[in-house]
Amino acid sequence: PPYAERHVRWCERSVNTKAGDKHLQLVFTSYSILYRTSRCHFSIAYSLCLIYFLNFVADKIIAMIEQILEFNRRFVADKCYERFATNKYPDKKIAIVTCMDTRLIELLPAALGFKNGDVKIIKNAGATITNPFDSTMRSLLVAVYELGVNEIMIIGHTGCGVQGMDADEMLELMRRRGISEEHISLMEHCGIDLRSWLHGFEDTDAAVAETVDLVKKHPLMPDGVSVAGYVMDSYTGELRQIG
Repeated sequence: PPYAERHVRWCERSVNTKAGDKHLQLVFTSYSILYRTSRCHFSIAYSLCLIYFLNFVADKIIAMIEQILEFNRRFVADKCYERFATNKYPDKKIAIVTCMDTRLIELLPAALGFKNGDVKIIKNAGATITNPFDSTMRSLLVAVYELGVNEIMIIGHTGCGVQGMDADEMLELMRRRGISEEHISLMEHCGIDLRSWLHGFEDTDAAVAETVDLVKKHPLMPDGVSVAGYVMDSYTGELRQIG
């Protein structure tokens, strides 16, 4: 079929462009040879190489986790943890709700001058709280009552993946990953509005402002706890207060 020819041409180009990975080279070369020599029907060639590729990906994931575990073993053996030693109480008495975005992992603490032990950082998708009794709100209450926090910072960021997120698109992705209509319907039958729950926000400033308002007015949040909202530039780390 026409698309098979395109696949083969792409594989043959990839043999050169991905020369650093011998396993992928083998996949691409095998696919090309099987098809070009006509000794194997396209669908069989495609299936064989797809199976090999999936096994290759699985091996890569296992290898990556093993690298992480090996690094951890060296980290402990070399006592690298000693420079991070602190206790569970935040020195600055601040709790931060922010996004799980990978760009903020090192950028946010560095841009705000935080070191290990300074603050409590609570992360979720979008740095928002949409339910007054979700796990993020619970964590804030623990931080206030158990850990001495008296200031809360809600920090969104530019280019957030939750901005404009479409619930119907996510539900379709779930179906493609094998989630049945029965399970989706069961959630809805239990009273969970999946489209509302999975929907993102349109405006970052407004989303942060709504979360600040929810935290401030929460019936279990005591007087005297300062709550403020900010948006961080995901590239420069510049912090802008809102409201």
